[in-house]
Amino acid sequence: MYSVQITYFKCGGVSLGVGLHHYVVDGVSGLHFVNTWSDITRGLDVKFPPFFDRTLLRGRDPPRPTFDHIEFRPPPSLKISSNSTQSGLHDQNTSISTLKINPNQLNVLRTKFMEDGKSTVTYSTYEILSAHIWKCTCMARELLDDQETKLHIATDVRTRLDPPLPHGYFGNGILITTPIALAGELRSEPTRSAANRIRDALKRCDNEYVRSAIDYLELQNDLSALARGPNTFKCPNLAITSWVRLPIHEADFGWGRPFYMGPGRIAFEGLVYILPSPTNDRSLSVVLALQSQHMKPFEKFVHFYRSIRGVPNFCDHVTVFKQALSKALVPFYPAAGRLRCDNNGRIEINCNAEGVLLIQAETSSIIDDFGDFAPTPELEKLITSFKCGGVSIGVARHHYAADGWSGFHFVNTWSDMVRGCDQITTPPVIVLERTWLRARDKPQPTFDHIEYKLPPTLKTSSEKHQSESGHHCENETTMASIFKLTKDHLNRLKAKSKEDGSNNNNNKVGYYTTYEMLAGHVWRCTCKARDLRSKPSWYAVSRVHDAIVRMDNDYLRSAVDFLELQPDIPLLAPGGHTFKSPNLTVVSWVRLPIHDTDFGWGRPTFTGPGGIPYDGLAYIVSSPTNDGSL
Repeated sequence: MYSVQITYFKCGGVSLGVGLHHYVVDGVSGLHFVNTWSDITRGLDVKFPPFFDRTLLRGRDPPRPTFDHIEFRPPPSLKISSNSTQSGLHDQNTSISTLKINPNQLNVLRTKFMEDGKSTVTYSTYEILSAHIWKCTCMARELLDDQETKLHIATDVRTRLDPPLPHGYFGNGILITTPIALAGELRSEPTRSAANRIRDALKRCDNEYVRSAIDYLELQNDLSALARGPNTFKCPNLAITSWVRLPIHEADFGWGRPFYMGPGRIAFEGLVYILPSPTNDRSLSVVLALQSQHMKPFEKFVHFYRSIRGVPNFCDHVTVFKQALSKALVPFYPAAGRLRCDNNGRIEINCNAEGVLLIQAETSSIIDDFGDFAPTPELEKLITSFKCGGVSIGVARHHYAADGWSGFHFVNTWSDMVRGCDQITTPPVIVLERTWLRARDKPQPTFDHIEYKLPPTLKTSSEKHQSESGHHCENETTMASIFKLTKDHLNRLKAKSKEDGSNNNNNKVGYYTTYEMLAGHVWRCTCKARDLRSKPSWYAVSRVHDAIVRMDNDYLRSAVDFLELQPDIPLLAPGGHTFKSPNLTVVSWVRLPIHDTDFGWGRPTFTGPGGIPYDGLAYIVSSPTNDGSL
């Protein structure tokens, strides 16, 4: 009935594999057992005992099925068109894929439902997502219009019965609900129609229907003939099982909550699972198995947030795009200028209205080829149209002229104008008054401005001297990488820093910001990776905190005065030598409006640095879904 495998990983992690027989228990009962086991492992008592009385699901005497139970009929078989080949449709390899669906994408799909049907019906997340998956699968499989397709929905009947099954009922309380539709109808009708079919099938599964189904089974001579297998769900059919309401992340055996829980394998083609996020960020994962030839088209169709039907294609949109850019440059006129040096060698902006460099490019790649988006004059813009219909906007600007706030102020104003919003929300005249940052007369720096001193050079131990000469270090290859930190990761980091610094009287860890915590942790980890000595995390965090606190009005005015007195400003310009080992720069974009740029295609799925030119540069970027991850 149960089988368990524990696997220990080299890194110290552990995986727990649990196999159970569905004839005996369903997911609710299976997790009841596993979570009770984990509680006992941690020394806790059994929260609620299992209930074993199976007579609650016996047939009536005499059995009296009153409904047509299509869920127990054989599924529709695949129709083959005259121009299709047998070899192209049978014996195909199966591919398994996991697709992450964030809350913003679900909201886009929900909004599309309302627009398609002008309906006042409130659909559940399961109905919306399952309808979308069912429709996309029909499209990816290129089914004939008159092809019947059957959707299998695992439905928990515990609360649908009257009276409901007792809490803790240990057994299998699942009935498969099966709406049927023609593939042509699913493709041509709004997705809302598929959702209505799913909703009607679920609504039909009430106490009378469930009791009728039990009676129907009671009358069957050979129940094994009704057993579901690979032929049940394969093309042209589908099964979508939701684990969203199951307590799949509560099995804490003393190592904490699992960071992943899902099916150990997907046995058959056509099986789909919807899983909740372990961080409770309201995102979902769709794990599915399809024939390999159908998986790529499915991924393209299901990613509705990349290229939305009805939204103008960029190539058709380019005229409006350029006109809006011209309009945006009027109030932001310095961005249309050029940088030059004045008579004293100082850099200034020449507002000559020469405009910006805009490049339009096309690529045969699709956005998904880039996975998690590994990073790649006055103002330069590169617009790349992807084969899948997605678009990326690359913006380059000179930091001598504008910082991140000003850069995004311009770009977001431009995107507003593309959408027809002529009103500028923040008057740029505030940005253009540069006299506010002039030095005092006369300049009077009052602090020791170590930020303008040369960075420390790398010390090389005598042991390393033979194998790591200076020439060798200069030619090390630099790698760029992206790490996703969830809200749970950040909370654990804060808790760990509190533990590490609890014995330090000067530790004020409760007042530290997320940036201070994360920057301190990154700084310390970088030192460890570079084989440099380091103190506990709280020490690095406190150094970051103290440096930021020091940056008040007096210090900033002193810095402006210090720069005013320098005879050769370019000597102070940071470059590759500034950030490389043993040094580091950690720049936060968390408070910048980096995801507000909507050119009519919706919010961007990713915004980040287009390239990281130097070793030692780090950026902290917020999530586009506001889920608290970084």
